[in-house]
Amino acid sequence: TWGELTHGLTRIPHTDELVRMALRLTIAFGQVRDKADTALRVTSAFRPVEINRRVGGAPSSFHTRFMALDLIPVDGNFRKLTESMQACDLIGEIGLHSQFRHMAINGASQREIFRYGK
Repeated sequence: TWGELTHGLTRIPHTDELVRMALRLTIAFGQVRDKADTALRVTSAFRPVEINRRVGGAPSSFHTRFMALDLIPVDGNFRKLTESMQACDLIGEIGLHSQFRHMAINGASQREIFRYGK
């Protein structure tokens, strides 16, 4: 929901570019959710720079540009969630963490897949 993507409506995008990225990210999220065929819990979405810094996010995090989500599949099937992300053309970055999956839209011509903590 919009509430999940904006941390309970407390992190509202304040520029046209952020709104455009939010809409594009929402489309990608919908495609992933449909392919995963399960409810997905959003654990992190848009983070303004000051909040990103406070939570220890990377300075160049896609979360600060409304281009990334961290997700947990409610049914616990991380493999299927990852496969669903890989099948979505809008996603340019996939992060594999034991507790969640990170997806980012970025327009890159080649997808990057990385593991956290390695």
